Amino acid sequence: MIRRTLQLMAMGACLWATSSSQLEAGEDCLFFRTDALLLNRTQRSDTPLVRQNAPGNPILDTADSLQFPYEGLPRFVFGYQKDQSTFEVSYAGMVDWYDASSVAGVNNLSVPGDLGLASLDYFAADLFDATYSSEFHDIQANYYRSLNGGDCCTGSCFDVEGMAGLRVFLLDEQFTLSPTDVDTGNQSLYRINTENHLIGPQLGLRMTASRGNWSFQAIGKAGVFANPLWSQQSVSDLNDTISLRNVRTTDEKVAVIGDLEFVSRYRVNSHCNLRFGYLFNWIEGVVLPTDQIDFSNNVTSGTSTDASGFLQHGFVFGFEAIF
Repeated sequence: MIRRTLQLMAMGACLWATSSSQLEAGEDCLFFRTDALLLNRTQRSDTPLVRQNAPGNPILDTADSLQFPYEGLPRFVFGYQKDQSTFEVSYAGMVDWYDASSVAGVNNLSVPGDLGLASLDYFAADLFDATYSSEFHDIQANYYRSLNGGDCCTGSCFDVEGMAGLRVFLLDEQFTLSPTDVDTGNQSLYRINTENHLIGPQLGLRMTASRGNWSFQAIGKAGVFANPLWSQQSVSDLNDTISLRNVRTTDEKVAVIGDLEFVSRYRVNSHCNLRFGYLFNWIEGVVLPTDQIDFSNNVTSGTSTDASGFLQHGFVFGFEAIF
């Protein structure tokens, strides 16, 4: 539904722009771009979650059981080009990226570590359910300046642009692990929430080559960001009637974001382009809930803020209207 709405908005903008006067090469131009991104995510977390009571390999872990499949999200870009300078403001966001997994047994499933031995519901359970959800918002304001004097607002060109900008990346995630004892009906919850608030400058390059109705863009950018963050853990037991853990930790990390995007564009007319391509988005220095899982049972349990990272990558489909 969201992607369809974006397509209709962009097509309407293209039609509106087409009805205006024709652009001449060298004129200033205002543009609006809307993309549907289809992203997948890869991360390094490999934490055992559930074992059988007898010694053996974990039968539920974060590496194989909780992965983020391809999911769609919108991206909007508003921009203005004057002479050899371009200013762009963009937003992309994923509201509910989600995966879940479960494992069943017969009074023989437990979490590893001391937490299983010190609890009732996390030892000798019949069922474990695990969930992992993620939400992010990516806001950027970037200034591009041509390094070789190309003009790619209209017409054929080859242009290389330097970029400097400001970026805000907000990441909110939650992990849950819930045991169930079929005999007693007991069901408790281990929950971890993390929030990362990245803000900082970024630099990059954009290359555009066009000939006829086709053009190609390669965009690379990277930045170093301050990341004030927090992590909160809670563990309940005995059918959610006892609290074994409820801690919140704040911290600040240095994070890095790097983007690489390749896009082909087809010019429908002088006011409208169709876009398709592929992008890579690497983020390092963020606190993810699956890296904070702690099955120990002492006064410092659940207070760590171990930083990690992940790679998002996927397809780009969109429209661009030029005014």
